[in-house]
Amino acid sequence: MKTMIKKTITSLMAMATVTTCASALVSAEEANAIDISYKTLEESIVANDGTTIPAGAVAVDVSISGNIGMSGTALTFDVNSEVIKDSDGMPIVESGNIFNDVVTAGAQNGNKVVISEVGGEISNSNGKLFTFYISEPSKVSVTNIETTLPTIDDGIATCAVYDRDIAYGDVNVDGYVDMTDASDIMSAITKSRNKHKGTRILVVSEIKNDFASLFPRLPIVQLADGNGDGFIMDLLDEDGNSIPKYSEPKQILKYYAETAAGLIYNEPGWSLGVIGYYAQ
Repeated sequence: MKTMIKKTITSLMAMATVTTCASALVSAEEANAIDISYKTLEESIVANDGTTIPAGAVAVDVSISGNIGMSGTALTFDVNSEVIKDSDGMPIVESGNIFNDVVTAGAQNGNKVVISEVGGEISNSNGKLFTFYISEPSKVSVTNIETTLPTIDDGIATCAVYDRDIAYGDVNVDGYVDMTDASDIMSAITKSRNKHKGTRILVVSEIKNDFASLFPRLPIVQLADGNGDGFIMDLLDEDGNSIPKYSEPKQILKYYAETAAGLIYNEPGWSLGVIGYYAQ
Protein backbone atom coordinates (compact mmCIF):
# COMPACT_ATOMS: atom_id res chain seq x y z
CA MET A 1 0.00 0.00 0.00
CA LYS A 2 1.40 3.39 -0.99
CA THR A 3 0.31 6.81 0.22
CA MET A 4 1.50 10.18 -1.06
CA ILE A 5 3.16 12.41 1.52
CA LYS A 6 2.19 15.93 2.42
CA LYS A 7 5.04 18.20 3.48
CA THR A 8 4.89 20.65 6.38
CA ILE A 9 6.96 23.82 6.39
CA THR A 10 6.89 26.21 9.32
CA SER A 11 6.82 29.96 8.77
CA LEU A 12 7.76 32.44 11.48
CA MET A 13 6.35 35.35 9.51
CA ALA A 14 2.96 33.68 9.21
CA MET A 15 3.22 32.21 12.72
CA ALA A 16 1.45 29.13 11.39
CA THR A 17 2.05 25.73 9.84
CA VAL A 18 1.59 25.62 6.08
CA THR A 19 0.81 22.24 4.56
CA THR A 20 1.01 21.40 0.87
CA CYS A 21 0.13 18.06 -0.68
CA ALA A 22 2.04 16.29 -3.42
CA SER A 23 -0.05 16.00 -6.58
CA ALA A 24 -1.85 12.72 -7.01
CA LEU A 25 -0.64 12.78 -10.62
CA VAL A 26 2.99 12.52 -9.56
CA SER A 27 4.29 8.95 -9.54
CA ALA A 28 5.85 7.28 -6.51
CA GLU A 29 9.21 7.45 -8.27
CA GLU A 30 9.00 11.26 -8.48
CA ALA A 31 7.61 12.27 -5.09
CA ASN A 32 7.50 10.98 -1.54
CA ALA A 33 5.44 7.82 -1.19
CA ILE A 34 4.92 5.49 1.76
CA ASP A 35 4.83 1.70 1.50
CA ILE A 36 3.69 -0.67 4.27
CA SER A 37 4.62 -4.34 4.43
CA TYR A 38 3.99 -7.06 7.01
CA LYS A 39 5.85 -10.07 8.35
CA THR A 40 4.59 -12.49 10.97
CA LEU A 41 7.34 -13.55 13.38
CA GLU A 42 7.89 -17.28 13.36
CA GLU A 43 9.85 -17.08 16.61
CA SER A 44 10.31 -14.49 19.33
CA ILE A 45 12.90 -11.77 18.93
CA VAL A 46 14.49 -9.21 21.24
CA ALA A 47 14.04 -5.56 20.28
CA ASN A 48 16.85 -3.02 20.51
CA ASP A 49 15.63 -1.88 23.94
CA GLY A 50 15.62 -5.44 25.29
CA THR A 51 11.87 -6.04 25.07
CA THR A 52 10.94 -9.55 23.94
CA ILE A 53 8.52 -9.59 21.01
CA PRO A 54 6.70 -12.93 20.92
CA ALA A 55 6.29 -15.33 18.04
CA GLY A 56 3.07 -14.63 16.17
CA ALA A 57 3.45 -10.88 16.45
CA VAL A 58 3.55 -8.94 13.20
CA ALA A 59 6.41 -6.65 12.17
CA VAL A 60 5.08 -3.63 10.26
CA ASP A 61 7.76 -2.14 8.01
CA VAL A 62 7.19 1.43 6.84
CA SER A 63 9.29 2.57 3.88
CA ILE A 64 9.63 5.64 1.68
CA SER A 65 10.40 6.01 -2.03
CA GLY A 66 10.99 9.14 -4.08
CA ASN A 67 12.26 10.99 -0.99
CA ILE A 68 12.55 14.67 -1.92
CA GLY A 69 14.38 15.57 1.30
CA MET A 70 13.43 15.72 4.96
CA SER A 71 14.92 15.80 8.44
CA GLY A 72 11.96 14.14 10.10
CA THR A 73 8.57 12.57 9.56
CA ALA A 74 5.41 11.83 11.49
CA LEU A 75 2.81 9.28 10.46
CA THR A 76 -0.62 8.54 11.87
CA PHE A 77 -2.01 5.04 11.41
CA ASP A 78 -5.32 3.31 11.93
CA VAL A 79 -4.48 -0.05 13.52
CA ASN A 80 -7.06 -2.60 14.66
CA SER A 81 -4.59 -4.35 16.95
CA GLU A 82 -2.54 -3.65 20.04
CA VAL A 83 0.88 -2.21 19.31
CA ILE A 84 3.65 -3.91 21.28
CA LYS A 85 5.09 -1.48 23.81
CA ASP A 86 8.18 -1.15 25.99
CA SER A 87 8.31 -1.05 29.79
CA ASP A 88 7.39 2.67 29.74
CA GLY A 89 4.24 2.04 27.72
CA MET A 90 5.61 3.47 24.45
CA PRO A 91 5.31 1.59 21.15
CA ILE A 92 8.53 -0.17 20.24
CA VAL A 93 9.83 1.57 17.11
CA GLU A 94 13.05 0.47 15.44
CA SER A 95 14.56 2.95 13.01
CA GLY A 96 15.45 2.07 9.43
CA ASN A 97 18.19 3.39 7.15
CA ILE A 98 16.92 6.86 6.22
CA PHE A 99 18.55 8.92 8.98
CA ASN A 100 21.78 9.00 10.93
CA ASP A 101 21.59 9.72 14.69
CA VAL A 102 17.87 8.99 14.52
CA VAL A 103 15.39 9.50 17.38
CA THR A 104 11.92 7.93 17.35
CA ALA A 105 8.81 7.98 19.54
CA GLY A 106 5.26 6.76 19.30
CA ALA A 107 1.90 6.59 21.04
CA GLN A 108 -1.32 4.57 20.74
CA ASN A 109 -4.81 5.67 21.71
CA GLY A 110 -7.34 3.05 20.67
CA ASN A 111 -6.95 2.42 16.95
CA LYS A 112 -4.94 5.61 16.47
CA VAL A 113 -1.16 5.20 16.39
CA VAL A 114 1.23 8.12 15.88
CA ILE A 115 4.94 7.52 15.19
CA SER A 116 7.50 10.24 14.59
CA GLU A 117 11.24 10.25 13.96
CA VAL A 118 13.93 12.82 13.23
CA GLY A 119 17.59 12.73 12.23
CA GLY A 120 20.49 15.08 12.71
CA GLU A 121 20.69 16.04 9.03
CA ILE A 122 18.49 16.28 5.94
CA SER A 123 18.14 12.95 4.16
CA ASN A 124 17.22 12.21 0.55
CA SER A 125 17.60 8.46 0.99
CA ASN A 126 14.96 5.91 0.10
CA GLY A 127 14.28 2.75 2.07
CA LYS A 128 12.90 1.74 5.45
CA LEU A 129 11.79 4.54 7.77
CA PHE A 130 11.03 2.33 10.76
CA THR A 131 9.44 -0.88 12.00
CA PHE A 132 6.83 -1.29 14.71
CA TYR A 133 5.10 -4.41 15.96
CA ILE A 134 1.45 -5.39 16.46
CA SER A 135 0.23 -8.28 18.57
CA GLU A 136 -1.85 -9.97 15.85
CA PRO A 137 -2.43 -9.68 12.10
CA SER A 138 -4.35 -6.54 11.21
CA LYS A 139 -4.57 -4.09 8.33
CA VAL A 140 -2.57 -0.93 9.00
CA SER A 141 -3.79 2.19 7.18
CA VAL A 142 -1.99 5.54 6.97
CA THR A 143 -4.37 8.41 7.79
CA ASN A 144 -1.93 11.33 7.95
CA ILE A 145 1.69 11.90 6.91
CA GLU A 146 3.93 14.91 7.48
CA THR A 147 7.60 15.63 6.88
CA THR A 148 9.73 18.49 8.11
CA LEU A 149 12.97 20.34 7.44
CA PRO A 150 15.10 22.13 10.04
CA THR A 151 14.45 25.85 10.47
CA ILE A 152 17.64 26.81 12.33
CA ASP A 153 19.45 27.89 9.15
CA ASP A 154 16.61 29.75 7.46
CA GLY A 155 18.08 33.21 8.04
CA ILE A 156 15.57 34.41 10.64
CA ALA A 157 17.38 36.95 12.83
CA THR A 158 17.40 36.69 16.60
CA CYS A 159 16.42 40.37 16.80
CA ALA A 160 12.90 39.47 15.65
CA VAL A 161 10.07 40.90 17.73
CA TYR A 162 8.77 38.22 20.08
CA ASP A 163 5.08 39.10 20.11
CA ARG A 164 3.83 35.78 21.44
CA ASP A 165 4.31 33.76 24.60
CA ILE A 166 6.70 30.87 23.98
CA ALA A 167 6.51 27.39 25.49
CA TYR A 168 9.38 25.15 26.52
CA GLY A 169 10.35 23.02 23.54
CA ASP A 170 9.03 25.43 20.90
CA VAL A 171 12.52 26.24 19.61
CA ASN A 172 11.36 27.50 16.21
CA VAL A 173 8.76 29.79 17.84
CA ASP A 174 5.83 28.77 15.65
CA GLY A 175 3.41 28.15 18.53
CA TYR A 176 3.72 24.36 18.50
CA VAL A 177 5.94 21.76 20.15
CA ASP A 178 6.39 19.17 17.44
CA MET A 179 8.84 17.21 15.32
CA THR A 180 10.28 20.38 13.71
CA ASP A 181 11.51 21.45 17.14
CA ALA A 182 13.07 18.03 17.70
CA SER A 183 14.67 18.32 14.25
CA ASP A 184 16.09 21.75 15.09
CA ILE A 185 17.60 20.47 18.33
CA MET A 186 19.10 17.47 16.52
CA SER A 187 20.54 19.84 13.90
CA ALA A 188 21.99 22.08 16.62
CA ILE A 189 23.57 19.09 18.35
CA THR A 190 25.00 17.89 15.03
CA LYS A 191 26.42 21.35 14.34
CA SER A 192 27.98 21.42 17.81
CA ARG A 193 29.37 17.89 17.40
CA ASN A 194 31.04 18.88 14.14
CA LYS A 195 32.57 21.94 15.79
CA HIS A 196 33.55 20.41 19.14
CA LYS A 197 34.70 16.96 18.04
CA GLY A 198 31.84 14.71 18.91
CA THR A 199 30.06 16.10 21.99
CA ARG A 200 26.40 15.04 22.15
CA ILE A 201 25.45 17.40 24.96
CA LEU A 202 24.93 21.18 24.86
CA VAL A 203 25.63 22.82 28.22
CA VAL A 204 23.22 25.73 28.62
CA SER A 205 25.61 27.84 30.71
CA GLU A 206 28.35 27.47 28.08
CA ILE A 207 26.31 28.46 25.03
CA LYS A 208 24.43 31.47 26.45
CA ASN A 209 26.65 33.93 24.58
CA ASP A 210 26.54 32.24 21.19
CA PHE A 211 23.34 30.20 21.22
CA ALA A 212 21.98 32.42 18.43
CA SER A 213 23.92 30.37 15.91
CA LEU A 214 22.32 27.17 17.23
CA PHE A 215 18.79 28.42 17.96
CA PRO A 216 18.35 31.66 15.97
CA ARG A 217 14.64 31.98 16.70
CA LEU A 218 14.79 31.74 20.51
CA PRO A 219 14.92 34.80 22.81
CA ILE A 220 16.42 32.69 25.63
CA VAL A 221 18.24 29.38 25.32
CA GLN A 222 16.54 27.93 28.41
CA LEU A 223 13.43 27.31 26.30
CA ALA A 224 15.32 24.49 24.56
CA ASP A 225 16.12 22.87 27.93
CA GLY A 226 12.85 21.06 28.45
CA ASN A 227 13.55 19.68 31.93
CA GLY A 228 15.64 22.56 33.29
CA ASP A 229 18.65 20.40 34.11
CA GLY A 230 21.11 22.73 32.39
CA PHE A 231 21.77 20.38 29.47
CA ILE A 232 20.30 19.91 26.00
CA MET A 233 20.94 16.26 25.28
CA ASP A 234 20.98 13.89 22.34
CA LEU A 235 19.44 10.42 22.70
CA LEU A 236 22.88 9.00 23.56
CA ASP A 237 25.42 10.24 26.09
CA GLU A 238 29.16 10.58 25.47
CA ASP A 239 29.66 6.86 26.10
CA GLY A 240 26.92 5.83 23.66
CA ASN A 241 24.41 4.92 26.38
CA SER A 242 20.73 5.60 25.67
CA ILE A 243 19.25 8.35 27.88
CA PRO A 244 15.65 8.77 26.65
CA LYS A 245 14.38 10.29 29.91
CA TYR A 246 16.92 13.13 29.59
CA SER A 247 16.89 13.63 25.81
CA GLU A 248 15.19 16.77 24.50
CA PRO A 249 14.53 15.37 20.98
CA LYS A 250 13.15 12.12 22.41
CA GLN A 251 10.84 13.85 24.84
CA ILE A 252 9.64 16.37 22.25
CA LEU A 253 8.74 13.53 19.89
CA LYS A 254 7.02 11.73 22.79
CA TYR A 255 5.08 14.92 23.59
CA TYR A 256 4.13 15.32 19.93
CA ALA A 257 3.09 11.68 19.44
CA GLU A 258 1.04 11.52 22.62
CA THR A 259 -0.78 14.82 22.09
CA ALA A 260 -1.40 14.02 18.39
CA ALA A 261 -2.89 10.69 19.48
CA GLY A 262 -5.21 12.47 21.91
CA LEU A 263 -3.31 11.54 25.06
CA ILE A 264 -1.87 13.79 27.77
CA TYR A 265 1.91 14.11 27.99
CA ASN A 266 2.94 13.81 31.63
CA GLU A 267 6.64 13.03 31.90
CA PRO A 268 7.88 13.88 35.43
CA GLY A 269 10.30 16.80 35.50
CA TRP A 270 9.54 18.03 31.98
CA SER A 271 7.81 21.32 31.11
CA LEU A 272 7.25 20.84 27.38
CA GLY A 273 4.28 22.89 26.19
CA VAL A 274 4.33 25.06 29.34
CA ILE A 275 4.88 28.79 28.75
CA GLY A 276 8.43 29.76 29.70
CA TYR A 277 8.69 33.20 28.04
CA TYR A 278 6.04 35.89 28.24
CA ALA A 279 5.92 38.46 25.46
CA GLN A 280 6.31 42.03 26.61
